[in-house]
Amino acid sequence: MQLMNLQKKERQLRLIRNFILFFIFFSFFCFSEGRIYYINPFTGDDSFVGSENSPWKTLEKVKTSTEKNDIIYLLDFDIKWGWSIYEWPEDRIYYTKKICQYGITWYFDNFYQVGRFVNNDFWVIGPVNIIKIDPPSIKDEKGNIINGSMLNPSTNKRQGYDSRAGEWDSKLNVAFEISELNPLKIEPEASLISTKSLEKEDYGTFIETAAILTILKKPPEKGSFRPPYFGNEKIFYNVKDIDYSKLKTLPKEGIKTPKLKQEEDTENQSSSVERIFERPWIDHLGNWIGRSIHPRKNMQPYGRDISRDVSIGALMLILDFPKEEKERLLIRFIQLGIDLYGIIKGGGIDSWIANGGHCMGRKFPIMFAGFILNNKEILKIAEKSGSYLYTKPYGPGKVPPDYIAFQEDEQTFYVSQEDVDRKLNVERCEGYVIEATKDTIKVNHPASYAPLQGNFIEITNGPGKGQRRYIVSSTVPRGGGEGILKIDKEWEIIPEPKNSYYKVIGYEEKDIGLPEWGIRHAREPTWDNPSWYAEYRGMQAISYAGWILACHVLGIKDLWNHPPLFDYVDRDMFRRKLGGGFIEEMWKKYREQFPPIWKEKGGER
Repeated sequence: MQLMNLQKKERQLRLIRNFILFFIFFSFFCFSEGRIYYINPFTGDDSFVGSENSPWKTLEKVKTSTEKNDIIYLLDFDIKWGWSIYEWPEDRIYYTKKICQYGITWYFDNFYQVGRFVNNDFWVIGPVNIIKIDPPSIKDEKGNIINGSMLNPSTNKRQGYDSRAGEWDSKLNVAFEISELNPLKIEPEASLISTKSLEKEDYGTFIETAAILTILKKPPEKGSFRPPYFGNEKIFYNVKDIDYSKLKTLPKEGIKTPKLKQEEDTENQSSSVERIFERPWIDHLGNWIGRSIHPRKNMQPYGRDISRDVSIGALMLILDFPKEEKERLLIRFIQLGIDLYGIIKGGGIDSWIANGGHCMGRKFPIMFAGFILNNKEILKIAEKSGSYLYTKPYGPGKVPPDYIAFQEDEQTFYVSQEDVDRKLNVERCEGYVIEATKDTIKVNHPASYAPLQGNFIEITNGPGKGQRRYIVSSTVPRGGGEGILKIDKEWEIIPEPKNSYYKVIGYEEKDIGLPEWGIRHAREPTWDNPSWYAEYRGMQAISYAGWILACHVLGIKDLWNHPPLFDYVDRDMFRRKLGGGFIEEMWKKYREQFPPIWKEKGGER
C-alpha cells in the first residue's frame, strides 16, 4: 500500500511538472508577440509614451524604441508611409484602419493586420470590409463612371475602371457606391486594383494612377513578391530564389547611363529608371484598346514606349552597378515579369497580339523573371509562343488555339516559299498606268495601310515592259487611292497611260531565308510588306534593341524559341545610322561582343 501511495504521488508530481512546463511554453508563445504601441502621425508626439491616449508620431520612433514582434497600431496613416522608397521597421506587427498608396486610400471598418511585400505594395489579412475608397467611384457631371476598382480581373476583354475607356463593363467595377452600410467584403486570397481617373484622355489613356491591395489569409513569408493581380490563383515568389550569379556586369564606362536611383516620391515616371518600374503596370486589357487603361503615372500608355522602357531597365541590370545599387530595380523588374506572367497563366494568352506598335515588350520581363528565379514554369511560356506558330498544321493566318501571343514574335519571320507565293496587299497595286513622266508614275492603289515608298515597281506589259524601278516617294493616301510615285532613276521608255501595265513587287525567290518583319504576320500575313518604309516598321527594332541585347548577354536567346526575331533586329539595327541615346550606345559598344550576329548576304534589296 505504501508503495502504491508513493507511485501515486510521483504521478501527481509529474503531472504538476508537465503542467508548469506547458504553461511556460504556452505563455511564451501566446505573449511572444510583444508589447503594444500606438502611432498617430497627426496628433501624436515621439516624446509621448506610445499608448492609445498618448501615441507616438513617427515610424522612426518605432524603429528606435520597439523590438521584434511588438504590435503597432496606426491610428491614422501618413501618406509618406505608402511611398515605395519609405522603409518600415521590420519584424513588427502592424494594424491599421486605413492605407494610402500612389494617390489611392482604402478605409476599413476596423483594425486589420497589414504589411508590405518586397516591392513595398501592401497586403492585409482578411476577410476585410472596405467601407470607402478615395477617390470614390462615382458618376461625374457628364455621366461617366470614374475611379473604378476591379477584384481579381480575370478577363482581357473587359474592364471596370472607367466608362470612357475601351471595353467598359459596369459589373466589373466593385468600388461603385460602397459605404459603411454597403461595405466591399473581400475574402482571401484576392487582389484589389483601385484607380484614379484622369479628367480627360491623355495620350490614349483615361487612368491617372493605380494601386493594388492584396488580401491574404496569413502574413506571407518574408521576402515575398506580390502575387500576380490577374486571376483567382495567387502564386508567391520570393527574393531568396533570385540567382544573382546570372546577372552580368558589363562596364558602363564610356556610356551615358540614365539616372538609376529613385530618391523621392515623385509623379514623374521618367525621373529615374527605378521610378519607371515602381508602380504596377495595369496591362490585362488586350490588344490596342489596353492603352486606354494604362495608368499614366504608372507606365507608358503606348507599346513602343513600354518596350523602350523595358529595354532601358534590362540594360541597366546588366551593367556593372554594384549589386546593392541595382537591387531595387531588380526587384521591381521581376515583379513586372510576375504580373505579366500572371496574365498569361490566368488565360490572357492573346493579350499582346501583333498590331502596329501597341503590344510589344511584354515577353522579356516574363522570361527574365523566370530566368533569374530559376523558375521552369515561367520559362515554359516560350514553348507555346514564338516559333510554336509554325507547328503543323498551323502557320501564318492559322494560329494554334493555345498559342501565346507576343507582338515581337508574331511580327518577325524568315521569308518562305509560302510568303513568296502569297499575294500581299501591297501587290494589289497593279493595272494600267494612269499617267507617267520621265521619273514618276501615277497609279491607283486599292489597299489601305500598304504604303508604296520603298517598294519596287515593274512595267509588265506595253511600252516600257521589263523596266523595274525603286519607289522613292508616294502620294497615295494612307487609306488607298490614286497617287504619284517618284522613282529612283528615269524611265528608259516612259510608260504610256492606259497602254502600259505595272505591278508592285512583294517577296521574291531571292528573299527566301531573309529575316523579315510584318505588321500582323501571324494572323494577317497579306499585310506584310518588304519595304523598309512599311507602316510601323521603323519603330520596332530600335524599341526592341535593349532587351534583345540583354537576351544575348544573359543567354536568354536560347530559351526564347524564335530565332528570326533576333536575326531581324540585327538586320535592322546594323543598317541604321545609330544616334547617341543609351540604347544605341549600348548596342554599338556590345552587340558584336556576343555572337553569332546575322549579317545579310549580298547587301540590301
